[in-house]
Amino acid sequence: MPVCAWLGKRDGSRRPVWTRRIALWTAGRSRSARSIIHGANLTICMSGRIFWSVTCRRVHEAKITSIDGGSLRVYPATHPAARQYVARRAELRWPRTCDEAKVLLALYRAHTRAADDWIPFDRYLSIETPWTGTSLRPHFAPISGDNFVCRGPDFLVRTYAKALEAIGEQVQLTLRRASKLKPAQPRVLHFGESYVVAERFRAEPAAIAGE
Repeated sequence: MPVCAWLGKRDGSRRPVWTRRIALWTAGRSRSARSIIHGANLTICMSGRIFWSVTCRRVHEAKITSIDGGSLRVYPATHPAARQYVARRAELRWPRTCDEAKVLLALYRAHTRAADDWIPFDRYLSIETPWTGTSLRPHFAPISGDNFVCRGPDFLVRTYAKALEAIGEQVQLTLRRASKLKPAQPRVLHFGESYVVAERFRAEPAAIAGE
């Protein structure tokens, strides 16, 4: 069972599901794993007749899971799916002697409050699932001696730290030096259960269905 499904059963929370209609073509090659893609092109049918061509430049992430109808939204750089790529980096440590199930549930609840499902729960947390370890439930992979370690965007890692302190865990939070370069301003193009995080979007009518 995936870790989020395991936690969802215990947390009892459920989030809404949207469906949208799109046709997708992507172009360009990624520079490295989870890196910037050169570009992506989407052809989207709006109102059942008009097709729009949407060009995405400097793509940080593309999650395409749905092909059923609907509309589009564009979210600003403050959206968690975009903010994670430009935020200051941070590191969180807490003792391996903790109650892992209790910590895991606290972190999951904090994560859903901060980012919902826009950021996968296990993106910045090292978690072993039941079939890869000896435990019958998900658990953290030991890292760095006597501590578990999480590294990621500061807004998310700070949220984790507060959640652990709230259940009595001792934490060590370290903020990394901020970049002196002007940060990029990626935005989120959202359509149904799918989205693209990119720095630039351009939309133009492509054709009218049936013509």
